[in-house]
This record gives sequence, structure tokens and C-alpha cells, in this order.
Amino acid sequence: MNLNYTCTNLKGAIIVKIALIGATGFVGSYILKEAILRGHKVLAITRNPDKILMAPSVAVQKLDINDSETLVKTIIDCDIVIHAFAPPRSDSIEERIAKQTTGTKNII
Repeated sequence: MNLNYTCTNLKGAIIVKIALIGATGFVGSYILKEAILRGHKVLAITRNPDKILMAPSVAVQKLDINDSETLVKTIIDCDIVIHAFAPPRSDSIEERIAKQTTGTKNII
């Protein structure tokens, strides 16, 4: 899916390309719904693509955010990057902190 454009919707609101990292999580899933309702194009980045709320304006990318090179290539053409990533709750607290720290550094 080609998301390389910015335009306005029928109400004159600007439509942007949003890279949403963590699109299937608790917070990310609500952000995804709101972005769709507002008419934005969304690149939904997730560990679990089968959980994505699909819409014509949504492209899905399964991606490990620890792969910083691929992450940069994936989000480079987006207007906005939203970080809603959270490590799996099945991980220990130490693992979750480490993954959140590393993942956030890669996103920044």
C-alpha cells in the first residue's frame, strides 16, 4: 500500500501519514481507531498483525522495534510517529524495562 501523500478530507482537515508503533496494544488500538475515524493513513507497526483493525487507510507492518535499521526505513516517509509500544506482559519486569528502554531509544 502506498501511503506517500498528504491531502485534506471532505471537511478540509489535513490527512497525514501516521506510523503507529504498538498498534495492537491497549493504548495503540484506541489511537488506531481514532486515526481511522479522522481519515488519516496509518502504518500500523506491530508484533501481532492478525489483531489489527483493518480499514482501507491502514497498512500493516510486522516489525521488531529492536531492529533499528528496518524501523528507520519503515517510518521514514511518515509525517508523524506515535510510540505506543509496550513489551509483552508475560515477560518479567526486568525484561519489560529493558525492552521498553531499548525500543524507545530505537524509536527516537
